[in-house]
Amino acid sequence: MEEQEIDYPLVKDLKKRAMIKALENSLGVVQTAIKQVGIARSTHYDWMSSISVRYDADYRDAVESISNIALDFVESQMFQKIQGVKTTIDGESVFRKEPDSTCIIFYLKTKGKNRGYIERLQTEEIGNREPIQVHIIDPNAEDRCDD
Repeated sequence: MEEQEIDYPLVKDLKKRAMIKALENSLGVVQTAIKQVGIARSTHYDWMSSISVRYDADYRDAVESISNIALDFVESQMFQKIQGVKTTIDGESVFRKEPDSTCIIFYLKTKGKNRGYIERLQTEEIGNREPIQVHIIDPNAEDRCDD
């Protein structure tokens, strides 16, 4: 990920600012960031939780912003895999790395739903089988046998 200097002026506490920087460097991976800063995982989540007395809305907003930056980065990597890598050999453009069909399918299933790219569960009847009968037994009813 290319280095983006982002400042979060509303976050004043130095430990929180260090945590934000560590989260930026780790693409939002909390475990990596807390080890780097030397705080407990619960401290980070206390700062994020609106029901905690240690809650900091500005810190939460900064962390959510980092999550979006990380998502943008991962999406850009996925688009590179979708496009493949081309090179020119003897004046002809050829793929050095073919487009990744798994990434293409994933993208269509998640972003192309309104165009019909969805998975459907399809069931078929096999042969002439009798329908299954389900009997619901009332545990409060008296013992009886209805066949």
